[in-house]
Amino acid sequence: MEELRPSPEWDILLAPFESLFTKSGYRYFRAFVIAFAHLDPRLWVTQVVLCSGLRRGFPRFYQFLDRGAWRVSAVRRKLFERCLWVCVDEEGRLLEAVDDTVCAKSGRHFEGLGVPHDPMNRQHPKKLSRGHCFVCLALLGETVQEHFVALFVGCALYVQQSVREAAQESAKRAGKVGKAFATKLVLAVELVLDLPIPPGVLVLGICDGAYAKRAFVVPLCAWGRQVLSRLRSDTVF
Repeated sequence: MEELRPSPEWDILLAPFESLFTKSGYRYFRAFVIAFAHLDPRLWVTQVVLCSGLRRGFPRFYQFLDRGAWRVSAVRRKLFERCLWVCVDEEGRLLEAVDDTVCAKSGRHFEGLGVPHDPMNRQHPKKLSRGHCFVCLALLGETVQEHFVALFVGCALYVQQSVREAAQESAKRAGKVGKAFATKLVLAVELVLDLPIPPGVLVLGICDGAYAKRAFVVPLCAWGRQVLSRLRSDTVF
């Protein structure tokens, strides 16, 4: 695979993130972002290694993702900061879209792998898919009148309760502390409330009926956000 040689504008776009990493960590971060932006939708770390131009072994790239001296939340906030004023409309409203998506996986050795509900899998009688389920957050920006684009800000991995309990048992046997189970609604609330909102900006959370529930709506309203969604006929608040 040929080495990617992006235009100099990429250095300008990524410069605000440099302070969030060590000197070597920023090189890996830059390699991942540029590879993800230029390669085909289905991506692997192998592709990043081969086209990055960094003369480093495979373990270094995995160590950066697993034990790097950086925080995902800090990168998410910086990305939000860069996208914020592009998406705030003339009336000071900011639209944040929340939804979940399933990334199908065929291998067996994936952490957090489950069989979640996948509305897009019409081949399965119960619309289930084996893979990872991510709760995603995006800002909606109106590029031209009545035409919106979604600017991805961050995501959280949803792990089904049965899978999480099995992982906790394995962690106990290894003398470690496993992560507690969190629903999609709780993960969505954490993603939305983690982003600092400047004074004078009204946040409007856009979601489908699956998120129009007390566990999602009440915390957001308590922190001054608003929610726009469809309601199921049996929804009770």
